[in-house]
Amino acid sequence: MAGVFITFEGIDGCGKSTQLRLLASELRLRGLDVLATREPGGTTLGQKLRAALLDVQGQVDPLAELLVFAADRAQHVRTVLRPALAENKIVMSDRYADATVAYQGSGRGFKTELISEIVQLATEGLTPDLTLLFDLSVPESAVRTRRRVAYACFFPVTSTHGRPRPTAFRRPVPHDRRQTRTSAAGRGGR
Repeated sequence: MAGVFITFEGIDGCGKSTQLRLLASELRLRGLDVLATREPGGTTLGQKLRAALLDVQGQVDPLAELLVFAADRAQHVRTVLRPALAENKIVMSDRYADATVAYQGSGRGFKTELISEIVQLATEGLTPDLTLLFDLSVPESAVRTRRRVAYACFFPVTSTHGRPRPTAFRRPVPHDRRQTRTSAAGRGGR
């Protein structure tokens, strides 16, 4: 069996991390070799970059933020994702390139062409075989993220600055031909 790459995307609080854990657990119970990872923070370098962004007292410049996330993704692709796929693992990532399109493209206002170039550079063209998109409204996202005790968010729930519009995740990375499945995350609770 060849490796399979599945990404879980959606706005904060939509349940993607929970669903990733549940699916990974079920697949492991069935004897499959699964690697569950995340962006940002799926590598040692990524954890430090994530912590640095969360620890900054002032506003991080949007271009600096975009490039930090790209650096994290480049490290993640080269040291975690590609090696695991070469070992025929099922690789599941909590966020990937669609998050850049949504948060830095739609949320921060960068042009599609720039986002596409940076994503291509960081991923070397690695695209998921399947993306599971969990759709949730911005107001419900804010309610859910406020409930978390130790929630670390790059984009404050008290404002919409930097947060993608609800439809931002529905625009795939340019030139991406993978399959995407959307689930209404606001139904049935969490």
